[in-house]
Amino acid sequence: MSVNSSRFNDIEQAILKTLSYSDIFDFPLTKNELWNFLIHKNNPDRDLFENSLLSLINFEKFEVFNSRKQVIYVDGYYCLLGRSEIISRRHKAHLESQKKLSIAKKAVYYLSMIPSIKFIGISGGLALENANTDDDIDLFIITKKNTLF
Repeated sequence: MSVNSSRFNDIEQAILKTLSYSDIFDFPLTKNELWNFLIHKNNPDRDLFENSLLSLINFEKFEVFNSRKQVIYVDGYYCLLGRSEIISRRHKAHLESQKKLSIAKKAVYYLSMIPSIKFIGISGGLALENANTDDDIDLFIITKKNTLF
C-alpha cells in the first residue's frame, strides 16, 4: 500500500504511516497513542485528525472493499485492515508486561540504593507494555559523573 497516494489527504497519509510503522512491531495503537506518535511534519488540528481517522475506518466487517477504508477499530485499538490479530496479541502482551514490571520494580528498588545511580529507566518492549514471555527486561542506568556501574 502506498500512503503517498493522492486519494488520501495529508493527515490520512500520516495516520497510515504511523499505523504502518507500529504494525512492524505488531503493536496496534489507541487513539491517543496514534495522536501522540503521529508521523507528521506539523501538529495538525485535533478535529481534522479525528475526521481523517474516521474516514479511514472500515466499520463493517463484511463491507464491500473500499480502497479508502484502510484501518480497523476493535476494542479501543486501531490497526491496518487485515491485521486485527495483533489486537489480541497486544492484550496478551499487556498481561505479560504486568508480570515483568513487577519483577523490574523489585530490581529497581535494590539498584536505587546504590549511591552513584541517578536514574533507572525501562526500555524495549516492556516500556510500551508490549513484552512477550521470552522477552528480557531492559533497563538503562544513568550514574553520577566519573562513576562506573
